[in-house]
Amino acid sequence: NPCVFISGDYLLKNGTESPDALDADSQFSERIETIRSVAAEMSGLIPDWRQATAHSPAVPKSVFIMPPTDYTNLVGSKIAAKEMDILARIMSMQTCHRAFALTGAVATVAAAFTKGSVVYETLSDEVRESRIIRIGHPSGTMEMQVQIDNGEIGAVGTIRTARRLMKGHVYVHKGLPEVA
Repeated sequence: NPCVFISGDYLLKNGTESPDALDADSQFSERIETIRSVAAEMSGLIPDWRQATAHSPAVPKSVFIMPPTDYTNLVGSKIAAKEMDILARIMSMQTCHRAFALTGAVATVAAAFTKGSVVYETLSDEVRESRIIRIGHPSGTMEMQVQIDNGEIGAVGTIRTARRLMKGHVYVHKGLPEVA
């Protein structure tokens, strides 16, 4: 998904706020939606930014970026600044995501290698050289890996997610015929 990246400082946020706190802050919501709407117009998604909420509410996503900071995740676990390379929050459909959308994480990693971007300016050269970027978000952290080919991004992938995605059991009926 296309994303617009914004410094948390510009939004007067430190990145440790919960999704519920961000969603309840009407001034923040209005400000970040205006930025997202202008980005939608600038990228050609809509002809007038004032129409973005009605006609392009999902894209681009808004992501605000901060340097690593200690915070408490949604289940009450303490996340130390040393466990991440950036702290981020992603907005989708005018609400804060409770984790971090993988499509937004891919765009964030791409921005990490785009000189002059908010993400690039927040990360150290050492982190970029490692090719692994750890994103702190409301549910914990996620690690992303990037492959650089001839100075360009060749691939981006996730190493792990912040939470269990599934747990289950599979029951197999013993009377099924063998498949050749």
